Amino acid sequence: MIDKAKLINLLLYDTLLVMALGKKLPNDILQITQNCDKHNERYIIYCKKHECPCCSSCIVENHSVCRDLAKLADNVQNIKTSNAFYEIEHSLTELAENIKTIRQNRQNILKTLSEKKFKILQEIKETRNTINNHLDKIQDDIINTLNLTEEKESRQIEVLLTQLKWKENEISECQRNIEKIRQHVTDLQTFVSIKQLVKKVSIKEQLLQSITKVENCQKSRLSYQVSTAIQKYVTDIQSFGEVHRRPSLVLSS
Repeated sequence: MIDKAKLINLLLYDTLLVMALGKKLPNDILQITQNCDKHNERYIIYCKKHECPCCSSCIVENHSVCRDLAKLADNVQNIKTSNAFYEIEHSLTELAENIKTIRQNRQNILKTLSEKKFKILQEIKETRNTINNHLDKIQDDIINTLNLTEEKESRQIEVLLTQLKWKENEISECQRNIEKIRQHVTDLQTFVSIKQLVKKVSIKEQLLQSITKVENCQKSRLSYQVSTAIQKYVTDIQSFGEVHRRPSLVLSS
């Protein structure tokens, strides 16, 4: 004969199961039954040590030495109005709000990433322009210095060429005088004139030798040496800077 109490509990469980299926509860909740899967006996005891409901056979086989045993009915009574139920509900609400806040924060950051990237690109371009402008300036400075130096040296050479032309004319004049002396003057006049010409020629030779010596020592009047700072700039500077990011938290499943 069927126990009426068991029949009522069975019907109640089936009714709750149908209602739960209608609410689409999670499978792990739907799989919780009133009876032990192993012994097919009704749960009557709750083991606090192992945190599981037990039937009478479970107690004999696996929980005989457990001390924290309590009636299951006492533990499940008024569970939906208990502090534990309220606390887990409150914790879930807080978790949901925190997740929503974090999501909103990350969405805002995602929107600002492109703006930040644009600003960084502008800074890089401005840095490049600053470097270019500075290099253009110091290049113009060295070119101006080169032009001024070349002009100054050219003027000095032109002055020297003019002086040499004068000396050349003087020597030509002396050569003409020598020919005139040979043809038209007396020996005494020739003797005295030659002495005077020797002195003049000696002075001109000394001047010419000094000019030749200087010219031989200064074959290349213009030279250029690259600044060590520029050389280091080419070899040492390998980057405009560094791009840093603060890694976002990735939740594990």
